[in-house]
Amino acid sequence: MSDSPPGSVHRSNAGALLTLLLFVALLAGQFDFARVGMDNPLLIPERLFAALALTWLALTMASRRGPRSTPVWPSHLLMALAPLIVFVTSSAWSPPGAELGPVWVDLTCMVLYSVTFVVLLAWDMDAVITTLMWCLWVTGGLFAVAGLAASGAGARATAFGGGPNVYSRVTDLGLVGLAWLISTGRIPTWTLVTAPVLLAATVASGSRGGMLAGILCLLVLSPLVTQLSPGKLIMSSIVAMAGSVAVFRRFGDVVTETVQGRVVELTLQQGYSSGRDDLLVVAGRMFEERPLSGYGLRSFATTYGNGFTYPHNLLAEVAAEAGLLGLLPLLIFLGMVVGVGWRNSGSIHVRCLSAATSVILTSSMFSGDYFDARFLWVFGLGVLAAGWAERHPAAQRSTGASRRPSRPTTRAAGFHSLNSAVQSRPKRSRV
Repeated sequence: MSDSPPGSVHRSNAGALLTLLLFVALLAGQFDFARVGMDNPLLIPERLFAALALTWLALTMASRRGPRSTPVWPSHLLMALAPLIVFVTSSAWSPPGAELGPVWVDLTCMVLYSVTFVVLLAWDMDAVITTLMWCLWVTGGLFAVAGLAASGAGARATAFGGGPNVYSRVTDLGLVGLAWLISTGRIPTWTLVTAPVLLAATVASGSRGGMLAGILCLLVLSPLVTQLSPGKLIMSSIVAMAGSVAVFRRFGDVVTETVQGRVVELTLQQGYSSGRDDLLVVAGRMFEERPLSGYGLRSFATTYGNGFTYPHNLLAEVAAEAGLLGLLPLLIFLGMVVGVGWRNSGSIHVRCLSAATSVILTSSMFSGDYFDARFLWVFGLGVLAAGWAERHPAAQRSTGASRRPSRPTTRAAGFHSLNSAVQSRPKRSRV
C-alpha cells in the first residue's frame, strides 16, 4: 500500500492528466473541426482555445494547491519565449499583403504551451516527465504500426492524416520514450522488441531528415546501455535481434526500397533535395539584404511565392524573417539547452529530454515551419528544468518535490531520488 498523502496522489494524478491533455494538443497541431465535417462552434481557432484552456487550468491548479518545487525557472522561460516574442514583433515590418493571422495564432499557442509546461514541471516534475514519456512511446508505437500496415511499394509510410515528415518525428520520439521507460524500470526489457518497429517506420516514411534525426537520437541515447546489468544487456540484445528479424521479414521490402530509392538514388546519386536548396538560397539572400531585422513575419511566402510559405529550415526561416534579432535569442536558448544537457548527461531525464530535443531540432532543419517545431520549446524547457533539479536536489527535497515514497519503484520516486536510484540500482530493484 502507498503511504503517500492523499494530496500528493491527487497532485500527481492532476499533473499527469494535464500533461496528457497538453501532449494531445501539441500532437494535434492545427487540427480543426472541419477535418471531421463540423463547423467550429468557438469564436477563436480550435488550437488557440485548447492552449488557453490548458494554461488556465495549469495556473489555476498551481495557485490553489501551491507548487511542489520552487526552482528559479522564470529566466529559463524568458529565454525560451524571447525568440517567439521577436517573431511576433517582426510582423511590424512585414511586407504588405502578408497573411499574419494564422501565424499569430500559432506563435501565441507556442507561448501558451511553453508556459503551461513550465507550470506543470514546477508543480510535479516526476508525474509530468513520466506521463510525457509514456505518451511518446505509446503514440510512436501506434503511428509506427498504422503507417507500416498501410505502407506499400513506392508509398511513403504515414498515419492518421499527417505527412511523412511529421510521421517520422513521432516514431523517432517513440524511441526516446521507450529508452526512458526501460531505463527507469517502468516496463520490462523485452519491450525493446518495439524498437525495430519504430526504426523501420522511420525509414519507411522516406523522410531523410527524420532518418538523420533518428540516428542522432540513438547516439544521444546510446550511453544508457552502459547502465544495464550484464544479464539485461544480453537479454536486450537478443530481444532487439529477434525483433529486427521479425520486422525485416514482414516489412523488409518496404524498408529496402525506401533506402535504395530515397537515400541512395535520389539523394546520393542524383543530389535531389526536394527543392530545399532553392528555398535556402532565397532565405539566404533575404538575410543578406536585411541581416539585422529580416523582412518580417511571413515575408518568405510573399518573396518566394510559388505555393511555398516557408523554407523548410527553422534557422533559415528565422534568419530571413527576423534576422539577427530573432536568430540570436533562438541560438542562445538552444545553446543553453545543449550546455545543460552536456553538463548533466548522467541524468536519465536530462539525456532523454535532450534526445527528444535533438529529434525535433534536426528534423526542423529539413521540413516544417515555426509551429511544426513547437515540441522543440517543450523539450528544451524540460532539459533546463531537469538540469536545474539535478543541481539543486536539496531544494527539491525541501519542497517535497521528491518525496513520494509509496512503493520501491520509480512510479513513486521523486525526480532527483529517481535518477540516483537508477544509477545505483540494486539487483532486484525495479529502480
